[in-house]
Amino acid sequence: MKTNLIFTILLLLGIAYGCSDQINQDDLKGQSGKVIIKLTDAPFPTNRVDSVLVDIDWIKLKSNSSDSTGESPFTMINVDTTVNLLDLSNGISMVLGELDHVPEGMYSEIRMRVTGATVVYDGDKRDDIKIPSGSTSGLKIKISPALEVGGFNPAVVLIDFDASRSFLVKGNPFNKGNSKQEITGFKFKPVLRAVPLDHTGEVSGIVKDTIAGDTTGADAVVLQGAQLNLIFEGSTPPDTISALTDEEGKYRIIGVPKGDYILSCSKDTLHNTWTEDVSIIENGDVVTQDFILTKQVE
Repeated sequence: MKTNLIFTILLLLGIAYGCSDQINQDDLKGQSGKVIIKLTDAPFPTNRVDSVLVDIDWIKLKSNSSDSTGESPFTMINVDTTVNLLDLSNGISMVLGELDHVPEGMYSEIRMRVTGATVVYDGDKRDDIKIPSGSTSGLKIKISPALEVGGFNPAVVLIDFDASRSFLVKGNPFNKGNSKQEITGFKFKPVLRAVPLDHTGEVSGIVKDTIAGDTTGADAVVLQGAQLNLIFEGSTPPDTISALTDEEGKYRIIGVPKGDYILSCSKDTLHNTWTEDVSIIENGDVVTQDFILTKQVE
C-alpha cells in the first residue's frame, strides 16, 4: 500500500522563480526576506488507491499590510508541477518553491491554484476530478499563526494537503469479508492547512500488534497501516492531523502547532482504539508516543 507522505526526505524541484504580482516596491519600502514553501500530506485510509495526482499552477503569498491603493498585495511564484500526494507521508515534505525579496512583515494567507486532479485506483482505473474555484482564483489557505518575513534566515511555511479528507470516495471502498466493494469515483473537497515551521513541533513513534488478551506486549510485532489521529483540544470542532504507520510500524507527524492534543491509534475493527494525551509546549519539541494495540476478543 502506498500510504502517503511521511518518510522524511526533501524533494527539491527545479522551479522557475515567478515575478511579483500586484506588488509595488515603492509602496512597501524596507527590508525583505526569503520564504520557502513546502508541501506534505495526511494519509489516505485505503489500500486501493495507487496515486493522488494534483496539478499546481502557482502560489501566492498575501501580505497583511496594505499598499497605496488600500489593497493587500500578493507575491507570486509560478510552480507548474504535478505532485503525487501519496509520496508525501510520515514526515516527508517537498519544496514547492522559494520566494526571494519578499517585503518584510506578517503574512496570513496563501493562495494555491490547483488546475487538475486525478486519482488512480484498483490498478488501472482513473478518475479525473472536477476542480472548483481553486482553478481560477486559487485555494485560500490561512497561515496560523501568521508567517513573519524578514531577517537573515528564510521563513519556512508548510502546507498540509490532507488527501484523506480532500478526496471523498464515492461508493464503499472497504473490504467486507472476501468481497471487494465498488468505488464509483471521487469528489474533490479541499482540506488544507498552513503553518510556519518554526512555530511547530512533531509527534512520532512505533505501533505494534499483539494477540487478543495479551497486555504485556511480549509477542508484539510492528503494525503497518495503523491510523493515528492527533486532535487539538482547543478547537470546536477539533482540528485533526492524521498519519498512517509504514511497513516498520513507524509514524511521524510534522508541523504540529503548540498546544494540547489527544492522540488516538487504531487499526480497522480488529483492534481496540488507544488514546494518549500529548502536548507541544515549545517550538521544536519532538514528542515520542508508542502504542501496542490488542486485538478485540470476540
